[in-house]
Amino acid sequence: MTYPAADTDALRALENRLTTVRSELADLARDVEDLQSKVGDTEDLDHTLRRLQYSIEDLEATAERLEDEHDAHTSDTERSLKKLTARIRLLENLARPSEDAPAADLDTIEAAWKELAATAQRGTETAAGLLTEAGRQTHQATINRHRQAEQRRREAQQRAIAAAKILATTAHTERAHKKAASDFTTALAAEDSTRANLGALAAEANTARLALETDDRRRREAAPAIAEGKKASRKLAMILRTRLARALADRARLPVWFVTVLGPAPPAEATQEWIDLAVDVLVYRTTHQITDPVLALGPKPHDAAGAAQHRDLTRALNAWTP
Repeated sequence: MTYPAADTDALRALENRLTTVRSELADLARDVEDLQSKVGDTEDLDHTLRRLQYSIEDLEATAERLEDEHDAHTSDTERSLKKLTARIRLLENLARPSEDAPAADLDTIEAAWKELAATAQRGTETAAGLLTEAGRQTHQATINRHRQAEQRRREAQQRAIAAAKILATTAHTERAHKKAASDFTTALAAEDSTRANLGALAAEANTARLALETDDRRRREAAPAIAEGKKASRKLAMILRTRLARALADRARLPVWFVTVLGPAPPAEATQEWIDLAVDVLVYRTTHQITDPVLALGPKPHDAAGAAQHRDLTRALNAWTP
């Protein structure tokens, strides 16, 4: 049968395409055989790929979190820089006071303030003569140890009595009799041991009890002076706080002793702590009538209460960075 030339060309192209497909199928069959022979390795590879995918997801989440933290840190840094810039500008203004800027008078002490300071100091000294809370707890613990020892002795005596009753009502061959004999011996040993220490504990407890009773009486007697001292202390602190606030508002030149330990102006942060510390120093100078132009606290007082105040303020000022 004779085909047209166009059909012949189409058949020839189809045969070539079939040959190519057969060749591709043969290659695919060989690939399948290779894949089947390596199915174990393929499973391991699939597990590894899944694990890597999870790791990639974790890394992406971590990257997003770090990016958020970076944005937040950048925002905080910008705010801190703004505060620092404002602080520097304030310090520059304070460092260049105008010629007519007044000098802050933080050293003049009025007679009424001296009286308030004296009343406050009397209250402080009176309170210092009382037992501290830790001291009272120590005495109470001594009393409690004596009470506990007495209780252990009573319990040992009761165990001995109970064991003696069993011994009196049972034959020595009975199991209950033998156990009671052991309990009786143990109870007597415990009672003897407790009684041996009871005398010393009783003496310590009596001393502690007397100390607490004496402190209670002193507290009742000292209550009015302590209350008046606290009231005077609050009033004096308010007066000196107002005085300091007025000097800061007037942009007055602060004394050398003040600037040395507290700086020329309140900080942008921890402002309240700065003011509280400054007022404490002013109260101290007023109380002890310190006039030293350079040393904020002057010489250390000789009395116990004043020395304690000097020590505490020195620590606070050393911890502060102007």
